[in-house]
Amino acid sequence: MNKFIATAVVALAGIAVSQAQINIDVYASPAPNFFGSGSWGSYLNNALVGIENGGATTGASGPSQYFNTNGQTWGVENNLVTNFDSWMGTASAASPFDNQLGTRWHFGVRVVSAGTRFALQNLTYSMTSLEQPTLNTSGNFVGANFSTTRFGIDYVDGIKGNGNDITYTSGNGTTLVDEIIYVGIGNAFAVLSSDPGATNQDKLDLVANSLAGYTLTTTYGIDFGAGNVATGSAFTNFEAVPEPATMTLLGLAAAVVARKKRKA
Repeated sequence: MNKFIATAVVALAGIAVSQAQINIDVYASPAPNFFGSGSWGSYLNNALVGIENGGATTGASGPSQYFNTNGQTWGVENNLVTNFDSWMGTASAASPFDNQLGTRWHFGVRVVSAGTRFALQNLTYSMTSLEQPTLNTSGNFVGANFSTTRFGIDYVDGIKGNGNDITYTSGNGTTLVDEIIYVGIGNAFAVLSSDPGATNQDKLDLVANSLAGYTLTTTYGIDFGAGNVATGSAFTNFEAVPEPATMTLLGLAAAVVARKKRKA
C-alpha cells in the first residue's frame, strides 16, 4: 500500500479541506478479464471485501481470489487479456483457472472521510507507465453513478458500523458520503485468436516476448474543483520474458549451484 495525502488546501462551501481530512488507499491486484471471464463476478465480490479491509486476501485460491500485489514484480505474460480461454499467460489453463479470458491488473481504491465528506463525482484517476504508454489512461467520475463495482457509505452519525449506515450501490454520484469502495480501473495487453501463431499458446508467447518490462502505476485523487486535495497510489512491476540466451545462462548457473551442493 502506498498512501500520499497532498498538502494543498482548498475552499469548499466555506470549509477548508486539509491534508488530514481524506484518506486514499490503493491496492493492485490481478483479476479475471471483466469482458467475459467466468470468475469475474466472484472476483468482484471478493475484491470489494478485501479492499474495504485494507487489501486483505479474500476468497479461496483460484482466479476469483483477491490479493494485493502492490510493489511486487510479475512477468509481462501475466497481464494479458484474450478472446480465448487463458489465464496468466497460459492457454486452456487447468481447473480452476479454466473458463477465463485472460488476466488484467486492477487498482482498487478505498477513500475515507476523516472530517470532510465527498462524492463519487469528486474522484479522479490516472494510470501511467513510462515504458508502455499505450496503457496510460486518466479521467474522473463526473456524471457517473454508484454501481455493483463501486459503492458509497454514508455513516449518518459520522461513525461507521453503528447500525444506521446507508450503503449506495446505485444512484447519483453527487451524493455526499463518508467512504467509497471501488474495484478500480484495470488495463492489460490484448491477445486475439486472429493474431500470428499456430496455437493459442504461441499467440500468447509471441505477444509476451515482444513486450519490454514496465511499471504500471495508478493514482486516485479527490478534486473539489481546484485540483486534487488528496491522492493515493499503487504500482506493480512487470518483467520482460528473458531471452533464450539469458535462460541458458540461468540454467547453467542453477546446475553449478546444484553440483556444489552435492559436493558439500
